[in-house]
Amino acid sequence: MTEIGHYLSVQTKSDMLVDISHHDDRLNINIDLEFPKMPCDVLSLDVQDVMGTHTVDIAGSLFKKKLSKTGEVLSSVSALDHVVNRMDLMNRVKEEIEQEQGCNIKGYFQINRVPGNFHISSHAYSDILMNLMIQGYSLDFSYKINHISFGRDEDFKLIQRRFPDQGIMNPLDGISV
Repeated sequence: MTEIGHYLSVQTKSDMLVDISHHDDRLNINIDLEFPKMPCDVLSLDVQDVMGTHTVDIAGSLFKKKLSKTGEVLSSVSALDHVVNRMDLMNRVKEEIEQEQGCNIKGYFQINRVPGNFHISSHAYSDILMNLMIQGYSLDFSYKINHISFGRDEDFKLIQRRFPDQGIMNPLDGISV
């Protein structure tokens, strides 16, 4: 009777496994992040890993969309596009802060399949931000995670087809700080 009771009882179990197939030594990270009060020109994506790689302001296949204070898209540029002249950049950022512009960073980038981290920062533009803060401007790094996932889109579609009741695929989606 105990065995029949155990057989008939339902147990839900979740497992997370490390992909050891090595079909690709690089991992896609897909992001869609909004910074409603931070200009795109001073936001960069930085990657750091245990192999000693520390890359500041990587682009991958990322796009930055400048947002108005109401959230409308004003323009969209590849994250590869940079203004070279620092003084022009500082004046542009000052104007964007005054207009309360924000930024949406969307797309994907690839990292090595080793322990590490990625973060959105302004390290590459610290001189400009320091200058603006001395002038009395304040910065608001609040953000909303519209989407973050790790892997290729084809893999997610396959998982969703094979396991339609998969539960939560992207637990960070929708978080605001």
